[in-house]
Amino acid sequence: MRLLIQGGRLIDPANGLDEPMDLAVAAGRVVALAKPGLIPADFAANQVVDAAGKWVLPGLVDLSVRCASQVTISWPLWKAKFDAALVRRCHQRGLPARHRSGSG
Repeated sequence: MRLLIQGGRLIDPANGLDEPMDLAVAAGRVVALAKPGLIPADFAANQVVDAAGKWVLPGLVDLSVRCASQVTISWPLWKAKFDAALVRRCHQRGLPARHRSGSG
C-alpha cells in the first residue's frame, strides 16, 4: 500500500516540524516528506488523502486500549477484576491510582 497524505499540518516535535507538509508512506513506513506539492513525481500512491485543515502526527501511538471486546465473562465481573488488578499494580510501582466503580 502506498499512501500520500497531502497538505496536513505535520507536527513532529522530535524533528522540530510544525508546518503544512506532504507525507508519502509505503509498506507502513514514511518514505518521503516535503513541502506541499513537492513529493517526487515517481511516488505512485494507491490512495491520496487531502489532509488540509487537519493535523498529521506520524509515529503517534493510539494509547486507547479496548480490552473488553475480547473478554468472555460479563462486563461488571471483568471490570471489577481488571480495576482491582490495575490499582494493585499501580500501588506496587508507587503510582497514584483510584478505583472507580460503575459499569462505564
